[in-house]
Amino acid sequence: MSQIKELVKKISKGKDLQQNIPVYRDILFDLYQQVSILHVTMEYYMLYETLQEQRGAENGYLQDTISVVNQLVKAAFGGEKLSAEEKKEKIAQLVATRNDVICKMKVLTMYIDKLQIYEHVINRVELKYEKDFPLADIDTFVQKVYQYIFSGKDNVVINESIKEILGELPVRMARSKYFQLIENSLSVYKGSDQSAVERYIYMLETSAMLYEPEGVDVYFTDLKELTERLSKTKFSELSETEFQELYDELEENAEYMSQIADLYVEIESVLNSLYCYLIAENGQPMTEASDKACVEVLQCISGLFEAGDWKKVPKELDEKLVLTEGKQEKLVEDMLQLETVLVDLQMNHRGELEQLNLVDDFVKLDTIQQLLASSGTFIEFNEEDTEEEIADETYIAEQTNQLLEKLKVQFAENEMCVNRAVIAATISKFPVFFTSSKEVEEYIRGALERCQDDAERQASMNVIQAIMEG
Repeated sequence: MSQIKELVKKISKGKDLQQNIPVYRDILFDLYQQVSILHVTMEYYMLYETLQEQRGAENGYLQDTISVVNQLVKAAFGGEKLSAEEKKEKIAQLVATRNDVICKMKVLTMYIDKLQIYEHVINRVELKYEKDFPLADIDTFVQKVYQYIFSGKDNVVINESIKEILGELPVRMARSKYFQLIENSLSVYKGSDQSAVERYIYMLETSAMLYEPEGVDVYFTDLKELTERLSKTKFSELSETEFQELYDELEENAEYMSQIADLYVEIESVLNSLYCYLIAENGQPMTEASDKACVEVLQCISGLFEAGDWKKVPKELDEKLVLTEGKQEKLVEDMLQLETVLVDLQMNHRGELEQLNLVDDFVKLDTIQQLLASSGTFIEFNEEDTEEEIADETYIAEQTNQLLEKLKVQFAENEMCVNRAVIAATISKFPVFFTSSKEVEEYIRGALERCQDDAERQASMNVIQAIMEG
């Protein structure tokens, strides 16, 4: 039995914890250091290649951030060992930069959500400008959708397929019915943590163009101008020329936002891995050839960033990376095995951690675990260990009323086609509210039959058909 497997077995049985916990801590920190240096190398390399293909980022927000990221990489891997105070300063700078990226990403995501609503509207009126378009048979189409949703899938996949289809169907629903669905969807959170309710409402508000984060008056002001103009557009009165111009503008901006968002994801991934490396690094010299190869790659790419002329990455760097092949798989296997008892140690053996003065170290280990996970890119650090409050009936009612009031104000200001797009976007986020497959079929059929606008109905069917074929 391997050392790690034996160690995990002893800890899971609560055996010799005073001796085994420090050993566990040291091994996991060492694994995290090795994994994070590999991650930093690969992600930094990918970031440079992405920017090199685009000849650098024209967006000033990105350029400033990339400059700071490069300085941090250079400080960590430039050859000079950081003192404890210098490392502390770099970690603080990294956290500040990471938070800045999260702030900008929230603003950008808000605009992406808003443009998705207007794209939904534009797609539904597009066929109005075509002289002739074929109309699909509703009965035949409903059967195809039914088969798509329910054929050979488990319940989780079925529910996701239902939500996906609901978001594209024509909306012909009384506002009172829609508000009742919102109330019902929130009622299921009674007795859960208030943070779960907050996450759900955040998801609905972003889908409904109600959420406005900090920094909206500072970042991406060009997109603010666009969305404000769209909010005043009378989509039902657009001429064909006006429609085409708006269609092209939305496509262009969607591509721009997608490109910037992808770069922010890459930047945040570099920062996360670098943060993990800095808090896991033990100050010992690197002896393995793969680690030395990573440092050489990082130093070379840092130099390319500083030069600023976007030369291609030298081919010899790929030869260096060959030395790392296969290493990550072995490290991750051991890492995942150790992580199986990480939560148990924090939750059930707090006393032992306090006696060993290792509480802070295990907070760091927990943070690294979250950041290295694929879902941890934009997680925010919570400095306070606060106890969760329960969402009782009064809290649920307050939150529901606040959300409904916001929607009522927005619906009074928006054009009907925009309100329908908002309803479609939010319904697709509700927990599935059907009790049988027959109800699903009847809802789909009813949504299509109640829509008397041939262009809108056929456009919705075209989008759904593309989803099913995709």
